[in-house]
Amino acid sequence: MKPLSFTLRVAVLALLLGIFFIVGAQLAGIEKVSASGNSSGAAPQQPRAPQGFLAPFASFCLATSLVMSWLAVHSRLSGRKLIAILAIAMYGVMTVATQVESLFFLRDKMPVSLIWRLFVQGAITTALFVPALVALMGRLRRPRGMITVSSASLPSSALLKRLAISVVLFIFLYMFFGYFVAWRNPVLRQFYGGVDAPNFLVALKNSWQTRPGIYVLQVFRGVLYFACVLPLVRMLPAPKWEAALTISAFLSVWSLALLLPNPIMPRTVALSHFWETLMCFLVFGAVLGWMLSDRTRPASLVKTAS
Repeated sequence: MKPLSFTLRVAVLALLLGIFFIVGAQLAGIEKVSASGNSSGAAPQQPRAPQGFLAPFASFCLATSLVMSWLAVHSRLSGRKLIAILAIAMYGVMTVATQVESLFFLRDKMPVSLIWRLFVQGAITTALFVPALVALMGRLRRPRGMITVSSASLPSSALLKRLAISVVLFIFLYMFFGYFVAWRNPVLRQFYGGVDAPNFLVALKNSWQTRPGIYVLQVFRGVLYFACVLPLVRMLPAPKWEAALTISAFLSVWSLALLLPNPIMPRTVALSHFWETLMCFLVFGAVLGWMLSDRTRPASLVKTAS
């Protein structure tokens, strides 16, 4: 695909993604939760986009469409298999991994019903966007004359070892950037009702003693990221460095959602979380992509009939 054609298609997809997010919010009834929280007795007003919403929302849609399009175009798969893998990865990372944290940390700051509706919105958005992405990128069918790579799967023992390493790595990076980036913001500490620790090891110990569930949560998220990323790496006939860069971009691009105006948390808190998650997933994604890409295993080239 020529660069100009690819760029134009990404722009169209960004517009579609924005529309699908709005459609998903409407069908999930997110505005109903806001309206039900209006206790003044006045008639609920039509929801309006908050000030400063358009630019970060457009940037998020454009960056997300670019990364997802890159994955689709460079995949050795097509059709329903490609749609399924991209949809599971997108929904798992964009919605499930995010909203389980909301259930853990923000239950007392936002209605639980809103969190569950965000799960529904994410599912609707994903179900609309991914088929449109695959179709617009011309990957509903395998291109004629396309060369694909068929690789042997890694042994179960090797996968389990890499899963364990990735989970431990994710927990370390999550706590490391949480302490050295997000937790440096006193407004953020006050928002969550926490106190500063004199050093990183003390912070880990305090978390284990006061809120051990955070480690259980991050184990779940680490396994989820591994499960979402593994099929992506397998469908990319790319060298290790390219897989590392691609997965790093895929996992970190969702951090841009934290730049959107947020009625739940102050902007300074959201910005701290943005830098925290961006740096965490840039590193974690790169390591995970490199670790799961094994170009030394047996592979065979298969050329389709032209």
